[in-house]
Amino acid sequence: MNLGMNIPLISVIVPCYNQAQYLPEALDSVLAQTYTNWECIIVNDGSPDNTEEIAKTYCNKDSRFKYILKENGGLSSARNAGMANAKGQYIQFLDADDFLVSTKFEKQLKVFNQNDKTSICISNYSIYSKGKITPSKYCHNFTTNNTFRHDILFEWDKSFSIPIHSALFRNGIVNDIKFDTLLFAKEDWLFWVEISTKKPLIKYVDESLVIYRIHSQSMIHQRWLMQKNTITALFAISKLLHDEELKLFLSRIENYTFAIIAENHQVEDEIIMNQNKLQSSYAYRLGKIIIKPLSLLRRILKK
Repeated sequence: MNLGMNIPLISVIVPCYNQAQYLPEALDSVLAQTYTNWECIIVNDGSPDNTEEIAKTYCNKDSRFKYILKENGGLSSARNAGMANAKGQYIQFLDADDFLVSTKFEKQLKVFNQNDKTSICISNYSIYSKGKITPSKYCHNFTTNNTFRHDILFEWDKSFSIPIHSALFRNGIVNDIKFDTLLFAKEDWLFWVEISTKKPLIKYVDESLVIYRIHSQSMIHQRWLMQKNTITALFAISKLLHDEELKLFLSRIENYTFAIIAENHQVEDEIIMNQNKLQSSYAYRLGKIIIKPLSLLRRILKK
């Protein structure tokens, strides 16, 4: 793509912990972009493998690559470090085990150029697993019927999801939001809820421009960790909601909570049936579901 004057810079943030085997493919997908005005910030989150060696090889190859070494603090911490050092007008997140289609930047920037009020452009995505690429069915065009916030709150992980690297963000919409460092999974969900509170103008590209890799080391396969972090995220999100949203969201909290307790601790059927009583009283739910069982849940999850 030919570049003229005053072209925007895209900051690509690549957190990496112990994923050196996948990192070259991710970085090569940035190198292959048809839009070339980007910087790529590789954040080594204290990896014990040869992440540093690979990162420095790419920095020596191309000055657009930058390298940050930090003490291990988790994915959220690494992304925040990358954001703090980003200089671009646009932000692209890319996990070290995923990769981009070569035309992603070019096609999404065209969408931004069509309306300068657009804050986020989201593309569809595909899933890479066991050597096969399969189009996803979980990201759809929510922008035409104004259902973005509803889908984020109530359909996430059900009929709807957005890998963070599907989006290209205008810097201004995310520069005051940080990933929650207490979350080691589901941090994307909370991030999206915080963004939706700003009521941004979002455009959607119905084309798979990113590849989301699923493998044995993926966070998605660490079931118990995912469950604990989902509960933490649910309660964190509840603090961001207005009254009407909270009434509906409480049902999601209690449904998930009872399911997790039943699955992991073999709670008797009669205890599960008590969920119906909880659902009948909003005041009871507000007092008992949010406040008192939270400490109990934490004790259970800690065990």
